[in-house]
Amino acid sequence: MSVLAKYDIRGIQSYVFRTNKLREIRAVQDLPEKIVFAALKNAAGIPETTDESAAMQELAGKGIQVLDKAGGNAIVIFQSKVQYQEISKQMAFWILQRTHSLHPVYACVECTDDFYDDYKKLNQLLGTRKSAMPEACHMGAFPICRQDRVTGFPLAGKDGFGEYTTKESLLKMGYMTRTSTSKQENTIDNYVLAKGVDSHIAVIHIDGNNMGNRINSVISSASYDNATEVFRSIRVRDRFAEVCQEMQEYVREYQSSNPEGRQYLIHAVIQAGDDITYLTRADIAFSFTKEFLKRISEKFMLAGTQEDRYRISACAGIAYCHSHFPFSDAYVLAEKCCANAKKRAKENKHPTSGYIGNWVDFEICGHIRDVDIVQSRKRYGVVDGTMLHMRPYCVAHPQYTDPEHDFEVFEEHLRSLTKEKPIVNRSRAKALRQAYMDGRNAVTVWQKAAISRGYDKIPEKLYRNGCAVLYDAVEMMDLYTDMNKGGEEK
Repeated sequence: MSVLAKYDIRGIQSYVFRTNKLREIRAVQDLPEKIVFAALKNAAGIPETTDESAAMQELAGKGIQVLDKAGGNAIVIFQSKVQYQEISKQMAFWILQRTHSLHPVYACVECTDDFYDDYKKLNQLLGTRKSAMPEACHMGAFPICRQDRVTGFPLAGKDGFGEYTTKESLLKMGYMTRTSTSKQENTIDNYVLAKGVDSHIAVIHIDGNNMGNRINSVISSASYDNATEVFRSIRVRDRFAEVCQEMQEYVREYQSSNPEGRQYLIHAVIQAGDDITYLTRADIAFSFTKEFLKRISEKFMLAGTQEDRYRISACAGIAYCHSHFPFSDAYVLAEKCCANAKKRAKENKHPTSGYIGNWVDFEICGHIRDVDIVQSRKRYGVVDGTMLHMRPYCVAHPQYTDPEHDFEVFEEHLRSLTKEKPIVNRSRAKALRQAYMDGRNAVTVWQKAAISRGYDKIPEKLYRNGCAVLYDAVEMMDLYTDMNKGGEEK
């Protein structure tokens, strides 16, 4: 009897970011999207160089039908459970050989007449297996072995740059030939705000909103006869890829308008479906993220339809840190900021359509303990019962009009502090940040002093609904350039 199977990969994010070397991250940036299908081709005896359409035909000839593959997942129909078991064993062994640490998870159910019911049972079974699967760890280094300073794994040999590294890193570097890049592009210091002056960079993590549930609602009408066509009609991965390509052009246009500026502004670290991670120069992160979210909200997840229920949205998290800060920890912070933005987005979804908007949260990370933003904000983000942070903010939500959490309003505050004639000078703006941290009385004293010095354009109310109106802006003013106005290079 035929079986419906699903494959997933555990540990992709930790695998990619378990290093502080950008060249290693860059070498495997396409791996999460391709690893499962590549393993399936190998297990079925299809050469690795065979293109996708030809491979699909060969797999079909062997009784293997691939319904969908994206972002480290694959949904496949096998002609028998024995075939599924044999193929799965070979896939797991091949993935282990090629990556040293990625862990495939797979499950299957027997096919019945109800495709959607089988699909739900399969997802439940796979989820159970993933939650019950123990976290596999590498064997630690013996006392006689040299250890990698980041992971603690034993050093196994020299890479192409003459540096001793681990077995996992050596396997990663084996993919470098497929992602040929210059040494300058692989150096994080080339993305800093100003060499020798300010070493800040930004890590941006973007993730689609509620994609799983929305895809399931589309699949609910599918049958085994048309399942392939239904999956192919879902264009989430293509839409995010389109926006990623558009953003490359957006940055090139910005660079052409600033010919004296820095060459390296952004680097796409991960592009796996609706899971996107960028490394950018710190001051362009806000403008870049806002533009990405605005463009993705103009896309629709199904081909040939523009119904609001199929409109795509996403949330983003931005971690600002210095270039020497562990990249993996910066990614974790960006991911947590994104999760916090998603939480706020779901709380503010449209009451009738259920549309979840685009939200963005951010944090400056100066210490490893700052990675836990929940505890950090509870400890340092509340003064006299007042929240210092108004973030996260909403970007391009067609039905959301709350000015307190509108990104456009926040950005207008930033512009008022960074324009040629700001509402207050920089030193006084930084004094406001300290006043906010000292409490309401200190803010009142600051406001009276500023007005007496002729700064009469500052907002009349510096608090609103228990939140500090300008705190986020004065905190981030040194890390902001308006890309849409061709802002001056830092």
